[in-house]
Amino acid sequence: MSPFFKESAAVSLDENVTVGAVSYLDVDASGRLLVTDQVGKAVYLFDKRGKWLRTLSPEVCHPGFHWVPIKATFCSDGSILVLNSMPWGFKFSGDGNCLGKLEDKFIAPSHIGCSSSGEMYGFYIDLEGSYIKKMDKSGKELKRFGYQTEEFRNLRYRVPGGGLACDDSGFV
Repeated sequence: MSPFFKESAAVSLDENVTVGAVSYLDVDASGRLLVTDQVGKAVYLFDKRGKWLRTLSPEVCHPGFHWVPIKATFCSDGSILVLNSMPWGFKFSGDGNCLGKLEDKFIAPSHIGCSSSGEMYGFYIDLEGSYIKKMDKSGKELKRFGYQTEEFRNLRYRVPGGGLACDDSGFV
């Protein structure tokens, strides 16, 4: 047991749902669980006790959408964002109803966070450098900031980072 963390509760997921692998897990303020299963190509929404609420699917509002979820996260504005493998993103309401795909130019970042006003901030590491991109609710780029340094150009491929968080005051 780690000296820094203390177990507060154990949650067993609903036995009626077969999860191939928990690839990514997010928990909202009320304790609901959002489980991304890359093996089963599914995203599941559970209540705080592990009871299955629904399986997220774009099929209802976007039939034929190529669904290969990478990571699903709760956004501060109450929506759910799913990073997908081409096309890169899809939005759902907080209860899991599909809202639609993100704009065609949106590319999934290494890490993402959502502000309470619905803007998204993504951390990107690519040939252009390491930077944070501010986007609107549809994934359209509004601004980017970061750095590119020739001296440490290979470092960006070796430091994966740990995440991105946005608070209610607009800080990233």
